Amino acid sequence: MGGGTKAFSRPLIKEEGQKMNGLSVVAYDDKMLSLKRDNAMIIKASSDLRNDYASISKMAKESGEPIYITLNGEGDGVFMDIKAFEKLTQLLDIERDLLRSEQEIASGAPLKSAEEVAASYGIHKK
Repeated sequence: MGGGTKAFSRPLIKEEGQKMNGLSVVAYDDKMLSLKRDNAMIIKASSDLRNDYASISKMAKESGEPIYITLNGEGDGVFMDIKAFEKLTQLLDIERDLLRSEQEIASGAPLKSAEEVAASYGIHKK
């Protein structure tokens, strides 16, 4: 969707599951509608976050997915559950460490033993 996320007005939405430009309509708690891309992207207007934070927070916790927030129909930010954020940062840390290890191997640095690597992560044999 090129230059940002396009927002749709609610009158266009007739029923859950309706498709619009690759987006599916999703009902939540029988009061809130979201647009969800086929690849699991959830899109909400900033006014929904402002007016009904509790439902957005609950949706983020239950789905474990980031919720993309729009402002005036354009992508503006992302809201996610703290556990999902912590998991994401852990994965990014692991990816960074793997990249560093690959660079060390490519440069000819001596390899570390499994015990040395485990100890660097605070893991010790019992």
